[in-house]
Amino acid sequence: MADRKQLAATAQLAGVAKLMMHTVRLQAAIEARAVARRELAELFAAIIESKDYLGLPYIDADGSQRHVADFDEYCMVFYGQSGWLARELIANFDMLGADLYEAAERIGLCRDDYDDLRALPADALAVVKAALAEGQDPFEVLHQLEEARSSNPN
Repeated sequence: MADRKQLAATAQLAGVAKLMMHTVRLQAAIEARAVARRELAELFAAIIESKDYLGLPYIDADGSQRHVADFDEYCMVFYGQSGWLARELIANFDMLGADLYEAAERIGLCRDDYDDLRALPADALAVVKAALAEGQDPFEVLHQLEEARSSNPN
């Protein structure tokens, strides 16, 4: 018969195994989110450029057929969010480029961080971009951004 210490150790190992499984799933979800947001930015840019959304038919809430008049309407009807948010994704993507945008999304940069990046002069932005390109840990990238922000107040 197993003694209490063995049972406790087994229970602790089971808890660690479950935590590790959740951690791996969390890391996969973060990666998927970064790739998905990159894909969203690329798709929105292609949609805007093509203007294929103009005149696209849809049925409104009243059951009437309507046709998309502009990108904002397209986004609200087919994406469920404003065109402003889509354009913001594109601006962030364009500012950093595909790979750096994905890296920024992977470490969890938020809207305020992107706003701060856009406000930086080119040389300060280059420092933060270098930190992203080098794959520095999120805290170091955010530290570089904070330093650039404090050195370049608007």
